[in-house]
Amino acid sequence: MKQSSTVSKKPSIVWANNALLDEERLDSKFYDVKFIEKQTKLLESGIPTIKLKNLMINMNAPIGWQGIPSSAYRERGEGIPLIRIQNIKDNQVDLDTVIDIDPNIYFEQPAIQAEKNDIIITRVGTIGRLCKVPCNVNKVAMGQNLTRVSFNTDELDVDYILAYMSTEYCLDQMTRFAYGGVQPSLTNKNIKDLLILLPKFGIQTYIGNKIRNAEQLREEAKQLKEEIEHIFLKNLELEMQNETNMGQKYSWIESNQIIDRIDAGYFSTKYLMLEELEKKYDFISLSDLVLELKTGKTPSNDVDDKNGTVLIAVNNVISDDLELDNNVRKVKISDQLLFTREGDLLITRVGTVGVCSIVENYQEGLAVSDNVISVKFKKLDIPIRYIAAYLNSPTGKLQIERIVKGAVQPVINYSSIKELKIPKLDFSSMNQIDLLIRNWKDNLLKANELIQEAKQDVQFLIEGNFDESKIIETE
Repeated sequence: MKQSSTVSKKPSIVWANNALLDEERLDSKFYDVKFIEKQTKLLESGIPTIKLKNLMINMNAPIGWQGIPSSAYRERGEGIPLIRIQNIKDNQVDLDTVIDIDPNIYFEQPAIQAEKNDIIITRVGTIGRLCKVPCNVNKVAMGQNLTRVSFNTDELDVDYILAYMSTEYCLDQMTRFAYGGVQPSLTNKNIKDLLILLPKFGIQTYIGNKIRNAEQLREEAKQLKEEIEHIFLKNLELEMQNETNMGQKYSWIESNQIIDRIDAGYFSTKYLMLEELEKKYDFISLSDLVLELKTGKTPSNDVDDKNGTVLIAVNNVISDDLELDNNVRKVKISDQLLFTREGDLLITRVGTVGVCSIVENYQEGLAVSDNVISVKFKKLDIPIRYIAAYLNSPTGKLQIERIVKGAVQPVINYSSIKELKIPKLDFSSMNQIDLLIRNWKDNLLKANELIQEAKQDVQFLIEGNFDESKIIETE
């Protein structure tokens, strides 16, 4: 017997029998047609669906902030990594952005504890971000608004569970269960009631392998980035201030160093070291390399279109790449917009200033917002990815930090960008950096493709289109 019958999709009108009704939820959102249809597809897939609470071994979540004082914070590598919502993206935890806490805090508070192979879920505000605690990390602490779930890895493929929970069939369940309008929230009880699609173990392993391969590619990409940093450190030895200089209130400059900037910050000792660097290496000004600079445009919300082109905002430009996750804004294509072109440099100009990335051929045709500047170069004898990599390096960031303007909200403008200078290292080093950036991007692209494939496989399973012969071919 059918549990429901759809009368109308817009507005959502559903006839439901008692089997569908939940005595705790009588709000219309909970019975929206889109949620009912997704659940029906799941239940009619022919594959067992089991509630999370019947699969997991353990679940815990910190209540509030659990009283972790700032005095318990430690430098990275000196304690237990602390994962917060901002550290979770693209189905992984970005360990490079986490802070550590005192191990004593971790062991004193079981509610904040998570271990390798646990799945962590964001449950307040931004709900439904997921990651698995990496296999090379034994223990992590969780900040507020996170829940961890552990499984028996001998009976379940945790990476398959992660792939399934990242699909719309599980994320829509989270949206459905969430309470609150301004700040939607999930309870641990809600999370325990999530329906998990559980195919035979061979299929789980096939899909889970894609997630594991993606994790490996990301780890290799991280190593490539570290190699790039090593090349810059080897070639551009920038002597940092010693403790005596750090404590100095004053610094002296020569008259020939004075330009149109007379503010004290511009002549800080750490910036004067950049001038010492220019005496050692051959630098070229961006003004000699730039053909055109353009600022994008941020259109009004009435042109938003889920099938439109991605709008690149400040938060989408990361060091040497573009981050195009599911939360990007999409807009209708218009002649009024500025679009990305292969080989152009994108640089953030407001707020988080000076983050740079070169546009690749697969990133063409995206719209650029008004807080991002697009730089088109003349024909160059310097590899383009090397330029972005240098500007994102510690020395490059120091140079950008020096020329930005604005106290409350830092801003970089066209003339400031043209003031930036790029060191011309030997061509072997510059080309090596360019190639490493290419390989780094390729790894991340392949990793993302594998994650999308894994989620697509889950959708095929539910819709009856999964080709099981692929499993035999890979065995």
